[in-house]
Amino acid sequence: MIKKILLHGFFLVLPFLLYALWFWYQRRRSKNSVGSHIHSPRWGDAPFGWLSAAGLVLLVISMIVMTQIGRYDPGGTYTSPRIGDDGKIIPAETK
Repeated sequence: MIKKILLHGFFLVLPFLLYALWFWYQRRRSKNSVGSHIHSPRWGDAPFGWLSAAGLVLLVISMIVMTQIGRYDPGGTYTSPRIGDDGKIIPAETK
């Protein structure tokens, strides 16, 4: 379950990570070009609304894709997780 939460969380944060990477690159580029027209970006000018919207769109798309990929047979029989004879946990399955 934690794997799914982390995966969906990654898609939610991905636009911010990409913007931070671009921001770092632009800062570095503006420091190396003395006297040029390149201005150093400010973090306060970041389009947080658009980044949040893009993250939510990616989150919804990832949820839809994961439900379609992980779809089980609707007529199958669900077996809950249980402890096997050797003491190990046997995960849930649908047959």
